[in-house]
Amino acid sequence: MNSKNTQENPKENTAINNDKTIFEIVTLDRPGILARISNIISSRWIGIKNLSTTLVNEKKGLYRILISSDKMEKTKRLQMFKQFSRIVPVMKVTELEENQIIQREIALVKIIGDADTRSQTLALAENYRAYPIDLRGNALVFEIQGTSDSIDKFIREMSHLGLTEYSRSGTVAINRGEVTIFDDLDPKYKL
Repeated sequence: MNSKNTQENPKENTAINNDKTIFEIVTLDRPGILARISNIISSRWIGIKNLSTTLVNEKKGLYRILISSDKMEKTKRLQMFKQFSRIVPVMKVTELEENQIIQREIALVKIIGDADTRSQTLALAENYRAYPIDLRGNALVFEIQGTSDSIDKFIREMSHLGLTEYSRSGTVAINRGEVTIFDDLDPKYKL
């Protein structure tokens, strides 16, 4: 069983919203692994839109690293795929298609405004299912979760109502259906 690479070539990006490339890297926790992955990306002059790491098996020290960037040409994606696969503790590299995964992000958004702005802000937040979690003085802090696109839209609309600051978690994702990150890995790494 080839547990290092389960995908010979990165897939053509045929997703509905194909303005980015998303790699999922399954790796053992080793010092410097994230720096090595970042060096591969920066050496190609690729801007990272999102980078997130998640512990997926605590007993075995197995992590999922999700990296999204602006859409890359097929040759560049293949190059990145091969370079990620050569890093020793990396066990699996997959290019994810946006229409095959569920993605979510969380953001905290701060608005400072007067009483009129507050009512407009609360009404707009309700449309996006954003929840006020802190109300002090003229400041409101909302929590919103959803796709990156929906959070982008919420932030754009709030920019006209006194947006002063926001903090985003970065995207987390999981495959739809029965596909898991443990497919094609040695069974000892499964939960």
